[in-house]
Amino acid sequence: MDQNRAEGGIKEAVGRIQDAAGALAGDARTQLDGKGRQLAGQAQGVYGEALDGVRDAFDRNPLTALLAVVGFGFLAGLLLSRR
Repeated sequence: MDQNRAEGGIKEAVGRIQDAAGALAGDARTQLDGKGRQLAGQAQGVYGEALDGVRDAFDRNPLTALLAVVGFGFLAGLLLSRR
């Protein structure tokens, strides 16, 4: 499990608590900060899931991983050489 997934889950949980506390206190700023923290946590969690998926795919088939890296390098070279 990627560390980003765990950290994202914690941020999301803290954001939910902060959102609920802001709603109870009637503090719109705290509530908005909580919603922002929730979204940041969700985004970090999705990023961690994507990294896990890529690592798993590359572990299962190293040749595909090598070809993907070569392909991305080739495309990057083409894009950077077009000046």
